[in-house]
Amino acid sequence: MLVGRGTVTITPIGTFDGGGLFTAEKVAYDPISKRMFITNPDQHSLDIVSIEEPTTPELITRVDLTPYGDTAKSVAVGDNLIAVTIDTDPSFDPQTALAEPQPGQLAFFNPDGDFIASIELGNVPGIVEFTPDLQTLVVTNEGQPICASDHLGNSEHLDINLAVDPPGTITIIDLPAVDREPIIGSNTPQPQLYTADTIAAANITTLTFGDFTRQNLADGIRLIWPNATAAQDLEPEYVTISPDATTAYISLQEANAFAVIDLETRSITQIAPLGYKDFSESAIDPSDQDNAIALEPWPIYAMYQPYAIDAYETNGETYVVSANEGE
Repeated sequence: MLVGRGTVTITPIGTFDGGGLFTAEKVAYDPISKRMFITNPDQHSLDIVSIEEPTTPELITRVDLTPYGDTAKSVAVGDNLIAVTIDTDPSFDPQTALAEPQPGQLAFFNPDGDFIASIELGNVPGIVEFTPDLQTLVVTNEGQPICASDHLGNSEHLDINLAVDPPGTITIIDLPAVDREPIIGSNTPQPQLYTADTIAAANITTLTFGDFTRQNLADGIRLIWPNATAAQDLEPEYVTISPDATTAYISLQEANAFAVIDLETRSITQIAPLGYKDFSESAIDPSDQDNAIALEPWPIYAMYQPYAIDAYETNGETYVVSANEGE
């Protein structure tokens, strides 16, 4: 059982309100430009907000992401480089109504919002994360099942056998090093100036779960989609990278598990089940039908199903913290 060890007081000092045209999904901060980069699904944009004066955040520009795909998923800040994952909606065969998955995109911008280049990703890209040296990016591609169209507008066909389940994958992108001269009068190097040519020279590795099967997965890893292979059913969600940049950890929410990536060998070394929560030892309110809050121990187990994760190091050990949706 977790026991609280004190309190934390958080006092807001400034708020950015984009009005009726603003929703905030993911945010990344650039300490050099003192700007926030916010994915805005409602406007399908990347909103660049200055917090040079934190009490009065100011919208610098709203970057239209429509040319690069259909849904902005996440954003990360590198060395003078902003990376945004963008999903592309599936197309549908007009004769069979079956879905045809489309690759996502990783779009690169400078801190002013100017487009530089894009890289093709797997199906349904999710989170993008830079390694601590800002030279490598790791992207999760969920590859979620896509239902067929019922030819009645945008609704989905109910026959599960007509769904298409693309594989979940992980994309690793090694950016080329750029020589930089120190800023005059300082030991600080100039920021890297990425161009379309330098992005095109990146080394790209795509990892799949093809070496894993329903038979060789560890006990406790949950596969649910009918007739799907492990490679199809394992859906990478969030990614975090160890402080020494040697390992990436991927949450596999639906499978109630983590994948461990060796960034030196570019390989998936382990898929580890997260286990179950024993609610006979802690309280739960199991019903939403009794119009009451009734917290009591119950003799049941529930999956954690991790979503957002982060890694940190203390006393020479690396730990991964997860926000568990129990979805």
